[in-house]
Amino acid sequence: MYRMYRLVAFMFLIVLCLPETGLAWSLNPTLFNLPANTALDLGTYTCKGPAGGSIPCGSITDYSGFVYDKNNHQMLMFGGGHAASFRDDVDVFNFDSLKWNPAYTPTPCSQMTVGVTSGGTDPDNRDLTNGTWKSTTHPISRHSYDMLVVTENTKELIVLNGFSDVGDCSEKMTGMRDISISHYDPIGKKWSFSRAATGGWPNYASSEYDPLSGMVIVLDSDSLWTYDPVSQVKTLRLTINQKDMGYANNLIYYPPNQKMYYIARGTPTRVWEVTLNRTSWASSSVKEVTGITGNIPSSQESSFAYDSVNQIIGGGIKNGVFYAYNPLNKTWASKVMQAQTSSVGTLAFHALAYDPVDNIFLFITGQPSTGWKTWAYRYAPAGETSTDSTAPTAPTNLGVNVVSSSQIDLSWSASTDNVGVAGYVIYRNGVQIKTATQTDYSDTNLSSATSYSYSVSSYDAAGNISSQSTSVNAISLAATCTADEVYRSSIYSYYLTRALARRSRRCKQDQRTRQFWHPS
Repeated sequence: MYRMYRLVAFMFLIVLCLPETGLAWSLNPTLFNLPANTALDLGTYTCKGPAGGSIPCGSITDYSGFVYDKNNHQMLMFGGGHAASFRDDVDVFNFDSLKWNPAYTPTPCSQMTVGVTSGGTDPDNRDLTNGTWKSTTHPISRHSYDMLVVTENTKELIVLNGFSDVGDCSEKMTGMRDISISHYDPIGKKWSFSRAATGGWPNYASSEYDPLSGMVIVLDSDSLWTYDPVSQVKTLRLTINQKDMGYANNLIYYPPNQKMYYIARGTPTRVWEVTLNRTSWASSSVKEVTGITGNIPSSQESSFAYDSVNQIIGGGIKNGVFYAYNPLNKTWASKVMQAQTSSVGTLAFHALAYDPVDNIFLFITGQPSTGWKTWAYRYAPAGETSTDSTAPTAPTNLGVNVVSSSQIDLSWSASTDNVGVAGYVIYRNGVQIKTATQTDYSDTNLSSATSYSYSVSSYDAAGNISSQSTSVNAISLAATCTADEVYRSSIYSYYLTRALARRSRRCKQDQRTRQFWHPS
């Protein structure tokens, strides 16, 4: 069945052509042959930050993301800023090499000067109208949230928000929230700047390109705007005042019904349906969807995209689980992604988009302490899972064995399933830490004299997940040691190494798991 699906998909995808040249995009054989419900590790995300910068360049994903450029079959990423890397380059994912490469060299830190207006003594290199560095004309780095779009009519990447203050290379920076909307030409690798400014909507609103009207839609809890990338005019269309919509969420266009869906993070994740009246914008509506069923996720700041093959809105990856929302029947589904190497982990903020040519989701996971990875994932086609919607039974008889100050061993009785159990998901303190195919697991690198709670669930080849087992508790042994360790604390973020305070402590192993504390 899956081979037939791939053949049909291939016949359909080869007609996806360049809009004006008639040349078909090349399918990547590695991605095209990726099995359903499988996440492929494409390797460590490598990059270069601005010359003189001290913060990891991978933090370009910090409260930021990337979007699919259908005009040139590539991904475009722009972000970072504030307490992250001050990169102002556009990073490009190439589907032939399966690698990220910068479109140009970022502005060096030596040129990120803000002048006496912010208490400095260097010249002010900022263009305060466009929000750029004068010397390079690159837009100043910022959290991009869900405020990146690629347009079909002007074939540009558009950055729709301003930026916050202070960051690596420019600790005296002040925020600029009402600046020109930035337009980027991916072919010419040049920036231009709109007559319209980013003010009016918040920096952490959500945006999406509407292919029917050619407008960019910007939505937040107070209002709905349109921005015309051709005339560069923005217009307030609707006052909403729905504070429950929150902020820093995602807006996705759904072609089957020509509506948009606003996915709001929280416990549980909530959904708003956006019905656009393109002939009378003031008659548009934004209404929360009720009666949603299925495995509704609890989500943090994340990203979702439209899967054109399966006609679902997918993403929100958390602890190796992929979530899919079907607006037509108002249901959520979840799948444990099968990884061929290490555990998938959790999505890095908004760093996810869908590639309709190869039918995969591309995304980045990670954080400064672990590094970042790029992944490709193919959501399981509906035809392959419709015959098996039965989840395995929950594992039983979960037991623990405390081995040392840093290791606790787990074992349990096998689950059963109508087709067959594919593996198990191990949770520590309610958070997924690993998947396993056997009925035992050793949890290592633990803190000493610390209490932990464990549970296990099972899943089958179709991705159906059982309920979790009864949880058990264990306390790791106390440690004896002599080595000195240094901890570091930052009032802003672990990124801001210049603000770090250092002291020596004797064997503070219990600090190792805290976000802002690291051994020397």
